[in-house]
Amino acid sequence: MIHLQLGGLRLALEGGKALPPALDAFHAPPSAPDLHLSFTAPPLDITDRFQRGDFAFAMRADRRRAWASLGAEGGVFTALELALQRALLPMGGLLIHAAAGVIEGEGWLLLGPSGAGKSTSARVAGFERVLTDEMVILTPGGPSGYQLWGTPFWSPGRARPCDPGCAPLRQIVWLGKSPDLVITPLRPDEGAVYLLRCVTLYEEALPARRRAFEIACEVAEAAPSARLAVPKERAWAKAAYLSLQHRSSTRGTSSASPKPTPSPSPCTGT
Repeated sequence: MIHLQLGGLRLALEGGKALPPALDAFHAPPSAPDLHLSFTAPPLDITDRFQRGDFAFAMRADRRRAWASLGAEGGVFTALELALQRALLPMGGLLIHAAAGVIEGEGWLLLGPSGAGKSTSARVAGFERVLTDEMVILTPGGPSGYQLWGTPFWSPGRARPCDPGCAPLRQIVWLGKSPDLVITPLRPDEGAVYLLRCVTLYEEALPARRRAFEIACEVAEAAPSARLAVPKERAWAKAAYLSLQHRSSTRGTSSASPKPTPSPSPCTGT
């Protein structure tokens, strides 16, 4: 039995499967798990199932127990994505295809399609910490009402060590490319649209999709959004941070609307 902590969730993994080295940073002392994932053939009586080739996944209705049969069509990370997405949703959290950087202790959620520059920004933008460049866990908690967590999901060629910690969400960014830094503030509804494009959701059931939509809208109301066209292979994070701080101060209001949430997850490993 291997114990991990991901996004504030305690995970127990069993089944004798060799785990990827990227998970080493997320090892945790044994404890009662929030999520138990067995790498064995899923029981046939579980209705919440995902099948792709010889990879099979199933999760119990309480979203605390899951099984995954790993084959050529999937692996440990695929099983973790499926399990985490389902486990996070009832607690108001999301798994997001994005990068996340930290500047002045505040978390920036970097969204965009493939090729927009998420991984490049994680390498060269000048963030103090990078939580991930591929898949971010977002949960309730923190001054703005939400926080970003590091994950073992990275694009190929990861140069930084995995960061199991978190940071309070301060800014939502939709990335683009430009020779110079160009910042375009967005309304909350526009930010929610961009965020929804990047939510990782494997469930077809309407209640799950409705809940993901509601969470994305709440997140976009809690933290400001902006489109950032950024110069490739150049540091831009500090300049963008100062520019957005200046815009906020000239308006005479905070750029984020603090939104208390019940039982915020503790931020550990920072």
